[in-house]
Amino acid sequence: QSPSSIDDPARRRTSDIDTRNARSELRESPKVKSSKLKTQSTLSVKIAESVNSNKSLLCRSTMRWFASFPSKTTELLLDKSSTQPHTPTAATERALLAAHAATKLGSKAWDFVLPLLLVHYSPLSLSMPAAYGVVVFLFRALVGPLVGGWIDRTDRRPVMRAGIALQFASVLLALAAFGVFQLDADSRPPTALLVAAMSIAGCVEALGASISSISVKKDWVPAMWANAEPDDLARVNSLMGSIDLGSEMAGPLLAGWVLSAKGELWGFAAVGFANLATFAIEAALLSAVLRRAPLLLEPKAVPATHAAARAPRLGGWATLYRRRNGARRPVL
Repeated sequence: QSPSSIDDPARRRTSDIDTRNARSELRESPKVKSSKLKTQSTLSVKIAESVNSNKSLLCRSTMRWFASFPSKTTELLLDKSSTQPHTPTAATERALLAAHAATKLGSKAWDFVLPLLLVHYSPLSLSMPAAYGVVVFLFRALVGPLVGGWIDRTDRRPVMRAGIALQFASVLLALAAFGVFQLDADSRPPTALLVAAMSIAGCVEALGASISSISVKKDWVPAMWANAEPDDLARVNSLMGSIDLGSEMAGPLLAGWVLSAKGELWGFAAVGFANLATFAIEAALLSAVLRRAPLLLEPKAVPATHAAARAPRLGGWATLYRRRNGARRPVL
């Protein structure tokens, strides 16, 4: 007997189940068959609608992405500052620090020799250098707050030019007054005129130095390192402070060495002409910084809530006042 002729029990059970299912389908009523057909058709329609809606949503999303692709690509290619924040290069940073060091060193040396010249023309009295110091100090205290407000409202290139021009003019005025007092005693004007001329020159120099220092430290540096890491901005501010402290020490030392080597009168003239040279160096370096950092040439946007914008005549002094009953009163 061959194996194919042997009956398989599992195969017989499967054939019996199929036979019973076929008989039950034959016994079903027409209503049941129609309801099943309706259910199957409804389910097929819903599946088709879902597939069509998903296809349309995918198509709309794809078309929207392709429509926005050119603008996104342009932003990535042209507006690199959005993904890669602009930070000044090392050369730009060195130029800015060198310009600040040059003007600070010259200003501190000049502030040291100018009162000594007045002592030379009044050897038995300190009234002339004392009067000079009081006038310059009061001028700085009164004009300093106004300078900050003016810098906030003015573009950076005119501010730079104004600061350097005022310092240059003050040194020229002092040197001219010094040249007049080198005449004979009979032709020399009264000593009070020298005090007046040096006081005016000192006030103008203080104004120009304040403009240059405040604009670079409080305006240029925050603007140039606005998108950089906070550690970079802190490092540059620390270097600026170190330059200020170093100039406070090195400036008088260099001026004293020049006076001891050349004498009081010719030493004063040498320090004055050296100071003029530092202004030229400062102008060249700051102009190079402006070329390398076009951000500094953009117009400034002064907020309406700024104290200087609310009271431009008072400038920084507006922060010391507050309105009460329509009148400004000092804040105590």
